[in-house]
Amino acid sequence: MSDPAKPDTVTTERLTLRPFTLDDLPAYVRIRDEASVRGWLRSPDEPAAVIAERSLRHFMDEWDQRGYGPWAVIDRRTGDLLGHHGLRRLPEFDGETEILYTLTERVRRQGIGVEAGRAALAYGFETLGLDRVMAITLHDNLASRGVMERLGLTYRRDTVFKGHDVVYYALDREDWLAAKAA
Repeated sequence: MSDPAKPDTVTTERLTLRPFTLDDLPAYVRIRDEASVRGWLRSPDEPAAVIAERSLRHFMDEWDQRGYGPWAVIDRRTGDLLGHHGLRRLPEFDGETEILYTLTERVRRQGIGVEAGRAALAYGFETLGLDRVMAITLHDNLASRGVMERLGLTYRRDTVFKGHDVVYYALDREDWLAAKAA
């Protein structure tokens, strides 16, 4: 993407958030093959390599088609891929924009999800001009729910996504702006 008003790469204190490339695939396969990732994402019964490549290509297509999508989360110090985080349009929810994330087990509980999430929300509300960002997760994924809540999203309802019972959280632009100003 070449629009300087809408950059595709964002940096935070510890992270570089950038669109995926096919060069990320080997590291992303390893992350998608971690037991906890497989357990929470409830992916089809397919090899991690197949799921990872399909996801990575979907993320790249989001950037090509919409000008935004999930980023590769890169550790600025080591250059390691830590997972994905960012925004995507979710057709199953009337085209709402979802904030989504998956991180490798070794960096969880270090504030990486919240750090990347704050950057994603700022990008969504400031750069893209979104009115709302939503998120879904399985009922018992308390860690993911904690990230959502630390980012300011609030529980709105129970719903179903691809046959799974999930919780729906959301953050409206006005609430994000008010929290930012406080």
